[in-house]
Amino acid sequence: MIVATAITRDIFSNFTRMRRYFTFLVFIVISSATYCQDYKKQIEGLDTAYAQGDYPLAKKIIDKIYPTAATVIKDDTVLVEFLSTCGSVYFQTSEYKKAGEYFKEASLKALQKLGDKDYRYSLANFNLAACYKQEGRYPEAEPLFLQSLPVLAEAFGQSTIEYTRCFYTLASLYIEMAKFAEAESMCAVAVNVYKVVLGETSDDYLGALGSMGVIYQGLGKYEKAEEIFLALKAYHSLLQPPHKATLQILENNLGELYRHMGDYEKAQSYLISAVTLAGEGADETASSLNNLALVQKAMGNYAGAEQSYKKAIAVYIKLGKTNHPDYTNPINNLGELYRTMGRFQEAVYAFEEVIELRKKILGTDHPNYANAVNNLALVESSVGMYAEAEKHLLECKAIYKKILGEKHRFYANVLEQSCFFV
Repeated sequence: MIVATAITRDIFSNFTRMRRYFTFLVFIVISSATYCQDYKKQIEGLDTAYAQGDYPLAKKIIDKIYPTAATVIKDDTVLVEFLSTCGSVYFQTSEYKKAGEYFKEASLKALQKLGDKDYRYSLANFNLAACYKQEGRYPEAEPLFLQSLPVLAEAFGQSTIEYTRCFYTLASLYIEMAKFAEAESMCAVAVNVYKVVLGETSDDYLGALGSMGVIYQGLGKYEKAEEIFLALKAYHSLLQPPHKATLQILENNLGELYRHMGDYEKAQSYLISAVTLAGEGADETASSLNNLALVQKAMGNYAGAEQSYKKAIAVYIKLGKTNHPDYTNPINNLGELYRTMGRFQEAVYAFEEVIELRKKILGTDHPNYANAVNNLALVESSVGMYAEAEKHLLECKAIYKKILGEKHRFYANVLEQSCFFV
């Protein structure tokens, strides 16, 4: 089994994840079987390239084998495993749409040839769900995860690390959806398993513990979150040499935590430190600048907040990430700053840009798209454009209901806003 490293950031709360171990991608080495010697050699080369992280070579092998694989590979099990390997390669290079296509094909082949009780069918569905998760397609990801987990529990064993990583991935999905109550118990179990089996210095344990801090913050259990983040910071500070990237994330997360707690002076101090640790021109620089701006806005330093948002935007532009969801965060928050300052036309321009970008990148069935639509509605309401505001609120209410459910706080918030127009 091989773990895939993947990032998942929740832009609603604007903090960075503790470590990047959220998505566990189930990978199986292709079985030996009877097919032509040349194919066997190439598939063995594919396994080796994947295991060594040589994804460009792996893709070249896939391009050569895939067109005739269904005809040449007579063993249905091997064909399903080959398709899953193809998906795993593209998942590792963050090409989630293409990876998902391979996993979907593997799932269909497994269902047709092996049946829905075969664990390879559940593996393919689990990995397809992981792709949907990375794309923000939460309503499609959740049922696939839930469908796969019972079979994977039987295949791996409920107390194994492999299965723990599987349900921990579902917990991470709930964190991204801001369903912290659902994530809490699952993540707590993962923390305990990792602690007992792998030890308190393992990446899995430390990452899951950091996730518990994120969950506690989301649930408003700030003292518990603070205890975890400070303990992790103390541990990583003592390492020789200190892990600078992890410390940067912890400084950022502590800054965000103190912002939520209303301790803006302390939040500002941690976030300035996070920006310094990140250096110039990194993703983390932009993220921490965005969070610093939120604190500056809360402190009434609108000029400083505007400057920090613009710096964050400039970093993303310099990195060539204008088609990345993270790029929309500081633009969205800059629009909200302009709305607060009464600069409504500039706010409209910002929100319209965010809506267009998120529509293109994430699609309209995504909570972050709805978030931008909601913000535009607030501006329209402020300037007396009530018909337009009502239309946009109804749109984002429908999205929140579909994606997050009627019990979610985002749905409740927009429902309250809609009452103004009744």
